[in-house]
Amino acid sequence: MLNKFSPRYKFEVLAVVAIARIVYSLNWYTLSPGLSQVGTAFNASVQSLGILESSFLAGAGLFQLPAAYAAARWNAKLLIISGLSLIALTNGLASFAPSLVILTILRFFLGVGAAMFFSPAIVVVAPLFRNEKQGLALGVYSSAFNIGGAIALLGWAYIIEIYTWRIGLLIGAALAVPVTAMLIVMIKHSERDFGQVSADPGKAVFNVLKSRQIWYMGVGIIGLWSASYVISQFLPYFETTVNLMNPAPAGFLASLILVVPIPGSILGGWLSDKLRNRKAFLLYPTIAFGFGTALIGFAKFDETLVVLSMLGLLQSFSFVSMYAAPFQMDEIKVNEKAISISLMNSVQILGAFILPILFASVALNSGYEYAWIIAGAFTLGFVPFLVFVREPFKKREHAEIQDV
Repeated sequence: MLNKFSPRYKFEVLAVVAIARIVYSLNWYTLSPGLSQVGTAFNASVQSLGILESSFLAGAGLFQLPAAYAAARWNAKLLIISGLSLIALTNGLASFAPSLVILTILRFFLGVGAAMFFSPAIVVVAPLFRNEKQGLALGVYSSAFNIGGAIALLGWAYIIEIYTWRIGLLIGAALAVPVTAMLIVMIKHSERDFGQVSADPGKAVFNVLKSRQIWYMGVGIIGLWSASYVISQFLPYFETTVNLMNPAPAGFLASLILVVPIPGSILGGWLSDKLRNRKAFLLYPTIAFGFGTALIGFAKFDETLVVLSMLGLLQSFSFVSMYAAPFQMDEIKVNEKAISISLMNSVQILGAFILPILFASVALNSGYEYAWIIAGAFTLGFVPFLVFVREPFKKREHAEIQDV
């Protein structure tokens, strides 16, 4: 089936989905550099800001599986277009939010839009590439997320300082409109072009839900996902309010956890392809990430540069290996790949819901040093599940390696 798609078409689809992923990611983070302004504008405590950021996680986590089911019932292209459209709408409306309550509700629906985009976009891209190239393709996809987040954390620090957080949200929403049009025009295939599609979406969901391996990977990365989100959302606030740093360098520090994975995801995907070992790239970087997170509260500026750079590289290795692993699992059909990734992402996001609130509460009552230690311990607490992950490449050891 792959031969019916030209190399040029594969590249074009990967490129347009990567661009959409950049804009999708950017809209996650356009509020983060302005949290201190939001707190001042609505007279909000750090705990209220923690709830604000957790509302996004609630929307994204709760709607991962429904979005994957919808993708299996209709098609992945429809879901990613709808998801990006909802992202544009909610952040556009959020720029006019009259209260923190309304802003929190809109952040929830922003999460719903993110859920509709995420795993269906992987299913649009990954089947175009053979197994030994999928890690690299998904590395590009994963890197695109980091590009968008880094642009937001770096560039929006200046935009928000000059124009306020409301204009920052509005600009991000506006960027999503032309990109949505590009997706509509340029994606011409569906997952049904690759065969092995389950006719019953409900059965497809059930098949994934009973896979222990998907559950082990999903639960095992909860802590890493949670800590990474807390770092990206709260580090600028921590550096500006506690260490009295200017917003621009604070945004630069936070961006490192997203900038470094830009090459890191591609490198990690390529290495796990070549070494045919997804499990090692899941397990060991996650352990190191937990210890590194605990050090943030004690690090000086130069040390923070090093720590966050290493954390960015480590998380990129774990995430890209997790996204690629279901595509080496022969027992999972093509349209079940999206459901697998959605289940893992849903488990991680819902599991992460508590950490922003916990982090903010510990920071308020005991200090940020203890809050960062808690975030690191939270990461390590889920690592034992990764020990039970079977290497998905083992079943394909004797398969012939083919090029795209």
